[in-house]
Amino acid sequence: MSQQLSPKEVDDLFPEERLELAESELKVALLFANLSSAAYSTGRLQHATDARCKAEHACTRAAARLAAPEISAPDAGGVRLMLDQVQGALARLPTPGEFRVRVRRAG
Repeated sequence: MSQQLSPKEVDDLFPEERLELAESELKVALLFANLSSAAYSTGRLQHATDARCKAEHACTRAAARLAAPEISAPDAGGVRLMLDQVQGALARLPTPGEFRVRVRRAG
């Protein structure tokens, strides 16, 4: 498992390194979004909620890295598409409140 960088260490990264870090975080976010979807589909609400929270957190960190002024649009095109993909996956997940309503109606 890799060590998490401190905010100071992240600030010292070159733009290319920040872009690679954002891409890695988005891959993790997509993994957690898929895990959350699978957990929702099998009724494991706590696992689904935990995975969704981790996906949202990783996505937020990656989006913040992509918003840095030194990250140019042409260099970040593929990573921004990945960000859109992760945000779409998160948007399709039911919220915990929606899940409870579905369970109550089915029961």
